[in-house]
Amino acid sequence: MASSMNTFQLLEHILSLHLQGLTTQDELMLEALAELPSKIPHILDALNKACDASASLENVMLHLGERMTESDRTFRNLVALDLSLALGLLASSSKPCISDGF
Repeated sequence: MASSMNTFQLLEHILSLHLQGLTTQDELMLEALAELPSKIPHILDALNKACDASASLENVMLHLGERMTESDRTFRNLVALDLSLALGLLASSSKPCISDGF
């Protein structure tokens, strides 16, 4: 069943099984977890793209910030903050994708 799922669906499925109390001792959880290694390249690619997007947002602010409206800057900062928080949850890297100096 898990093999027909995309990466996001598989992660949601594993979380659902975990929340139901299943462990690696349960066949359904083992089947789902067995699919995870094949999804790792997709997860890493998404993280790399998110880091690139984060850097692009920072670059836009540095080069166009003075020409952006206050509303544009606020929206850009919210997007950058959400992206930074999401990346922070996914990665424990000592080198953040974006700076703290919005």
